[in-house]
Amino acid sequence: MSGLPPVSGEAIQREGEIVSRYDPLTDHTKTEFLARVDARQMSGLHLYAYFVYPGQRAVQVSDAYLGFVSIANSRQLEGVHALTLLVGGQLRRFTPLSYSFAPSAAGSIELLLLTSTFTRDELLGWVDSQDVEVRLESGADFKLTEKHISLLRELALRMTP
Repeated sequence: MSGLPPVSGEAIQREGEIVSRYDPLTDHTKTEFLARVDARQMSGLHLYAYFVYPGQRAVQVSDAYLGFVSIANSRQLEGVHALTLLVGGQLRRFTPLSYSFAPSAAGSIELLLLTSTFTRDELLGWVDSQDVEVRLESGADFKLTEKHISLLRELALRMTP
């Protein structure tokens, strides 16, 4: 992640918007979004996507990282070792990486990051299918909404210079 924080405070504060931040210490820019999902089995769950490129202006194509963030009073993603995506009828299974950070008395922030990266064309294919379902090993399942699809489209379009 090039020294940038896993999920920026700005992405949390501006939930549902795409934000970009340049880090002069690493000379990298990170573009990301965080958007709440409706998973009845878990509160405070969000779709998270980002890509990073060197410098302040994208001059090469970057791949995107996808995952899910839990911002809740208690740890919800602990022990989730499998995630399944159903995209346009195609099943993809992942063993995600799990991170926990910024724990406080007010709650915790957890990140479940997919171990694969995704190209611009893959994300645009998802957008075209308009049908993306997610199932976490914990039993939480949900569909991405039109808002999520729109954010993925916008992120994919920003991935190329």
